[in-house]
Order: sequence, then structure tokens, then C-alpha cells
Amino acid sequence: MSDSLPRLIAPADAPVSERAQLIRELLQQFGASFLATIHSASGGGFLNDTIDALWELAWAGYITNDTFYPVRTWIAPPEKRTGKRPPGQGRWSLLQRQPVAPAEWSAATAKQLLLRNGIVMRETALAENVAGGYSGVYPALRTMEEGGLVRRGMFVAGMGAAQFAMPAAVDLLRRLRNDSGKADTVYLAASDPANPYGSLLPWISGGARASGASVVLVNGRLAAFLRRRNPSIRVFLPDDEPERSQTARELAEKLADVALARQNRRQGLLIGEINDHPAREHFLAHALQEAGFVDTAAGFHMRRTDA
Repeated sequence: MSDSLPRLIAPADAPVSERAQLIRELLQQFGASFLATIHSASGGGFLNDTIDALWELAWAGYITNDTFYPVRTWIAPPEKRTGKRPPGQGRWSLLQRQPVAPAEWSAATAKQLLLRNGIVMRETALAENVAGGYSGVYPALRTMEEGGLVRRGMFVAGMGAAQFAMPAAVDLLRRLRNDSGKADTVYLAASDPANPYGSLLPWISGGARASGASVVLVNGRLAAFLRRRNPSIRVFLPDDEPERSQTARELAEKLADVALARQNRRQGLLIGEINDHPAREHFLAHALQEAGFVDTAAGFHMRRTDA
């Protein structure tokens, strides 16, 4: 909710660069302004310097924009950032920062982290770039635990010891104890908060939380990493059987679903290389063919399903 924003901005003023401070003073004096005006009034020069200063102020919680276009441009892949309009489109203005007590900010931020992640730990605060780190929200989490609003425990092995979870998240974890025999396979954007690799967990090998990239998780484990419009994919299979074959089968079926969905958008999915080798030579090749992929000179394609 937008009305929660004032309580989520860290009370202490974050230091900014000289150019960013100048822009902040200009907006204070003239009010909402377009990029061209800001760039000229702040001394001109290289336009990207002004854009970088604007984003510096935005990340620090000082300014906002009246359109969503700058965000779309920021997260767009490089090949789509060549439009005539600069990534600073729209009017920039100062946020009305209200005085917030540190305890109020800590409580609001802790609640936000719990809502976003379900389980909060030291690594969560690091991934979310929380001002002051985990120590900034730990007192609020401890108070919430004492009030019975959250639970404390070792919910995720290998992570920090001080972990707090919402009761609903604990109930979901308990359900995972009952093995239904069916794998839980999901296809996600690599930058999705539900993908812990590259944020809470390190990448197994290669990959990045970049816009346009995607991952496949099988029972929560990273099984594949796909780049936008790139026929070379990274695959991560268990070493031992029967888990290796089971994961390969689940992964191939999910990739088939992705390929069919892309066909409906007149795109498609080509798998030419797996882990830098021809796809047909990889262990996954047989599972891909069973899932409906066809081995061609260029790599694996999904059979056309057009009527």
C-alpha cells in the first residue's frame, strides 16, 4: 500500500553524491520537473550522469516519478533499451518524507519482509538491502515473537540461526513433510523473489538474476537456467539415481510446457546446447524427446501443435 511508504523509508538520511544532492535541491526549489530541465539545471554534461543521480536518489527514498516508464526501461534487457525516449521519462519529484521513529520503521520493515518472504533471517535482510542490515529489524521481530505474531526456529538448514516465520509459512513447511510422490516443478523469472538462487542461495554454476532470464526449480532445487533468446541452457541434475532420472523427466516436461506456451505467442523454445555441449549429447536428451521435443540440426524443438 502506498500509504505505508513513509514508514518504510529509513529514518536516517542516506548520503548521496554531489550531483544527486544538487538535483535534490533543484527539485526542492522548482518542484516536479522533467529530465531535460533537471539535466540542464544541474550543469548538463553526459545525460547518463544525470540519470544515474536520479536513480541514486530514488533508491535512497528521496524522489519518485509520475510514470512507471523509468522502471520498465530499467528492468528491460539491453536490446530493448534503444528507444528514442531516455530512461528518465516522466516528471521527477521529491517524496514527502514524514518523521518516523526508528522503532516504527523497524516494525513496518519487519512486517514487509515477513509478507514478502514468509521466513526472515539474516540472509533475507542482506538480499533485500535493508538499511542497517539484520540488526535494524531484529528487535522488531523479537517483539513480534514475544507477542505471538511470529514464530522463531531453525526453519531453513544452512541459514542464520535467528529465523522468524509467519504461522502460515510454518504450516506450509509442515505440509512438505508429507511426500505425495509428485514433484513440485515451477518455472520462474530468475529475478522472481520466489527464486532463492542468486539472493539467499548462491548459483550452483553460472547464471544471474537478470531481466529476461528464467529458472526451473524441481522440489525447490535449481534444475535449469535459461537466458532470453539463447539456445544454450544450463542444467543441474542430481548425481545419483533414481533422483537424476526423475529430475530430468520433470525438467523436460516443464520445458515442454514452456515451449508450447511460447508457441501460442509465436515464439518457441530452441535447446541447442546444454552446459556448453550439443544438447543431444546430454543426459537430458532422452527425456526431452519423451516430452515431445524433436532433435534437429539446430537442436531440440517442440513439435508444432498448430491446427
